[in-house]
Amino acid sequence: MFFSRCIVSGLVLAISLAARGAETPLVFTVTCDPRGNDDVFREVLSAVRDRAGGMGAFHVTVGDVDPPAPLRAVVDDLFGRDAVWYPGVGNHDTETPDNMAWLRAEFRTGNGARTPLMRRVTRRGPLGTDATTYSWDQGPAHFVMLNVYWDGDTSEHADESLMMGTVMPPLRQWLAADLAASTQAVSFVFTHEPAFPQHRHIGDSLDHDAASRDAFWQVLETNRVAALIAGHTHVYSRYRPEGSRVWQADVGNAGRDPIDDGQTFLRVTVTVTNVLYDVWRGAGETFRRAARWQEAVPRPRPSP
Repeated sequence: MFFSRCIVSGLVLAISLAARGAETPLVFTVTCDPRGNDDVFREVLSAVRDRAGGMGAFHVTVGDVDPPAPLRAVVDDLFGRDAVWYPGVGNHDTETPDNMAWLRAEFRTGNGARTPLMRRVTRRGPLGTDATTYSWDQGPAHFVMLNVYWDGDTSEHADESLMMGTVMPPLRQWLAADLAASTQAVSFVFTHEPAFPQHRHIGDSLDHDAASRDAFWQVLETNRVAALIAGHTHVYSRYRPEGSRVWQADVGNAGRDPIDDGQTFLRVTVTVTNVLYDVWRGAGETFRRAARWQEAVPRPRPSP
């Protein structure tokens, strides 16, 4: 009897600890568009480290990392060579073959300096963009990095072909299958271009093809996606279409700024029940938390 009670007590304790572990928050941070402004990127990441509590489990830069190697050096200097940095593909990155070669090598080999990103991901994108489109799980969340400059072909350089971002049908189909297969509590999708640009690049972001954009957004809506996190406009905004449950967060810029708007980074805290967004804005030592909002993790919608 004594041993039975011990076993039951142990099981209860294990279940309780597992439940607490499931509620352990996951923190990640996001920037965009440092593009050639390494010193400003250093100031932004210094604010991430010194004012916002650190980069979290990983840092994402959603494109225009042109050139990427000096930015990785900043990450190494401030957070260490083992810090996890996911650099996305922006329109300006596709203009320089050396940039794209570095980004593909970072995924496949870690550029010989660190753990390759491919060892951290759970699923690679379709052939033709399999080194710049991928997904991974961490904590309670699922994450997807999309290269929206892939033209749908399977050749090596097809993921730098489009002049304007477009979620081509093969990419949309891959995304839909990837999100549907996830068992995580919530998902986040990263692209360089926003679906609904608010200040700049209106009409030449993902919205330049409204039908393609709307089909892409529907994929987000019908899966457990909390937010599309993008950039490209250089100006921070958050937006949710009427009737939608998915946020679009445009993280502005981390170097390529309109001077009067300053820089921005996003810090996201995720549990199995809630997502907390903290927007930090400023320049140099003036960074402050400028906005905060919280949402319950979206529940799946029943099939029609």
